[in-house]
This record gives sequence, structure tokens and C-alpha cells, in this order.
Amino acid sequence: MHFLKTLGSNILILGDGNLTFSLSLSRIFPDKYIIATVYEEESEWRKKYADFDADVLDKIKNECKNTKVVFKVDALDFEKVSTKTEFTDIIFNFPHYGGKTNLRKCRLLLRKIFESVARNLMASEPRSSRFHVTLAPGQSGIEATDLIYTNVPPKHNKDSWQPLELASEFGMVATSVERFDSYKFPEYSSSGYKNTQRGFINGKNSQTITFELSGYFIDVERFSLERVKFIESSFVPSRTIDHPVFHQFRPVFQYHISIIFGSSHNWQDIEKTEGHLFSLMGHCAGPLLVSVCELADRRCTAPGDLHNRIYCVKYQGIVLPLCRTLGNALHDEFCSHLNRYFEEGNYDLRVS
Repeated sequence: MHFLKTLGSNILILGDGNLTFSLSLSRIFPDKYIIATVYEEESEWRKKYADFDADVLDKIKNECKNTKVVFKVDALDFEKVSTKTEFTDIIFNFPHYGGKTNLRKCRLLLRKIFESVARNLMASEPRSSRFHVTLAPGQSGIEATDLIYTNVPPKHNKDSWQPLELASEFGMVATSVERFDSYKFPEYSSSGYKNTQRGFINGKNSQTITFELSGYFIDVERFSLERVKFIESSFVPSRTIDHPVFHQFRPVFQYHISIIFGSSHNWQDIEKTEGHLFSLMGHCAGPLLVSVCELADRRCTAPGDLHNRIYCVKYQGIVLPLCRTLGNALHDEFCSHLNRYFEEGNYDLRVS
């Protein structure tokens, strides 16, 4: 597992349930400073896991001199263990809100976890810490791949926890996605499924996603199209809609835009005009615009018998953590700028 090779010297483990992961990691890295946390108070924890290996806590205390166990730590607010230590890595395996699987509640939980972790990472100097979260099969919606940059859009399953999009809300971007190999942790036995001792299905299709803070986080109040174009252009200057480059671990946001062709355009020359239209779109949005295509089945006429065509546009940030809120702001400003280009250039086109 790649993330094991990159672990730093100070590690925080959130929500470790029966503490077997912390025991296993401590034995793998006896020289690293590890704080292992569980949600329950110690008495509650001992009662909950009474039928489990009761010696696991004693093993950590007696064998793992650099590991400290802290009880009653909420992963959504763990400042009490982070105020005195700047962690190089934060690990959370199989987060779950405790009840019957509910996609909305799972996303809400994961969003709060990212908010809590990002708050901690932003407070540390330098801001180079990593967050490793492991999700059960199907929860990430991401296809693991060694080819991070391709000319093919990533296949992100929307019927998932959507970790990439949720992380971007707090300025975090994924740097790797890999299979979680449970066999590398001999003592580890997951627990906490539906708030019980039962474990999660953590077989070969579970994934560990590593996130870092982006250095280019912009909130919607400070958003401007020209600013984000400059940021992206400095990193991917050759990225255009004619030569798209997709990052497989970044969310893609899709919108529809309606263009009305004025009376000077007849249907025979619209295709020729479209080539120039796409160039204008690319100039307007820069490398954030990765795809434009017409929805031919939605062709219609606007009042005045004018040709009206609908286009699907897709945006993706690479260094910029682009979330849905920023995507909305980007698209609104894109449409506004495009209309201005049309007016200034007398193109007899308009966004409707």
C-alpha cells in the first residue's frame, strides 16, 4: 500500500473501534508516534467489546511505547488531541454514522469529517499533512487507476458517498486512490457496523483515498473567473477543449447552456459558426472548460424563428478544488462573460 510508505512521524487514528488497527500499525511502525482514538468512554468501550480480545488495550500499553490511546474522541471535533501535536497523517477507516445505511446521512457524516479534518490541517504549519480515509466497496464511487491524467472523463459513480466532491468543499484534493489490503494488518479486525462489534466488508474492493490541502482554495465570496483561469493556466497551460486532459481523482461538473443564433445565421452556416463559438467558450473559461458538445435531440427554435441550440459543458479543476458551489459560480460567470464577448464582437449570438 503506497500510503504506508509515505506515513510521517506523527499519526492520529480516528474512530478505531476495537483498537486492533492501532495495535497492528503500532507493531509495523514501532518508532512512530501514534495517537489512537475511540468514540466511547473507556468503561463503555470495555463493555461494548467484552466478547472481543480484551487484551488489545493491554497489548498497546505494554508493547507499543510510542502509542497513546485516548477515549471519548469525536472525529467531528477532535481538537482535544490535536492542539498540542501537529500530525503528519490522520487515518480514519470505514466511517459510519451507526444506523441502517442511508446515503444522505452517510454523505452528511463524511462532509462533517472533512470539515473537521480540514480545520485541523489548516491550523498546522506547514500545511503538508495528509488525510487517509478508507471506504467500503462501492462507497467511494471512484475507479482506482495508475493513470491519473487521461483524455477520457473519469467515471465517478454518483450513487456513492461522493468523497471527492465533499472534500473539495473544504479545499482538499485527492492525491491517490488505492486498494485497502487488510492482510497487511494481521491484528486488524474492523468493527462498528451499525454501532456493533460486527465488521465491515473490507475485502479487496475497499479503497483508501489520500487527501491533502490544496494551496489554491477559494471560497465563493472571493471567486472570480479570471482569477481561477490564471491559477489553472499556470498549472495546465495546454489544456483545451480540443486537447482535453482529465484528472481521474477530481470531480467533473456538467451544465447545459442555451445559445440563440441571431437572424444573420442560417442553418447551413451554423456548423461553421460553432467552431468559432467553441473557441470563444474556451477563451472565456480557459482550462477549466474540458468538454463542449451539442445535445442534437434538443434543437429548437426561439421566438422570431431563430435557431436555438443546447450545449453540454463540463468543468474540472486540477489545482483548484472545484466543488458544486464554485461550479455554479463558475458557470454563471462564464455565461455572463460569454454574452459580453458576443456583444463586443457583434457575433449575433446570445446566451438565453
